[in-house]
Amino acid sequence: MSENRVIWHPYPKEKPPVKDNNKKEDYLVTIRHKKETFVINASFHPFYKQFFQEYMISDLDKFVTAWAELPEPYKEE
Repeated sequence: MSENRVIWHPYPKEKPPVKDNNKKEDYLVTIRHKKETFVINASFHPFYKQFFQEYMISDLDKFVTAWAELPEPYKEE
C-alpha cells in the first residue's frame, strides 16, 4: 500500500513556486464557496499569479484558501 501525505499551504499567504513563467502547474486546492468547503484540482498560472479552472468558477482565485502539490499517482505492486 502506498501512502501520500498532503502538505497544505495557506493561500494567498503562500503562493506556489514558479518553475516556468509561461507554464501553468496543477495543484490540489481547498475552496471555500457559499458556506461549502471542498478540494478540487486547479491550475496556477504564474503569469497571472492566480489560480484558475477553465470549467468551474471564473473568479476561482478569490475562493482558494489553501493549495498542495499533487500526490504521486497510484502504482500497482
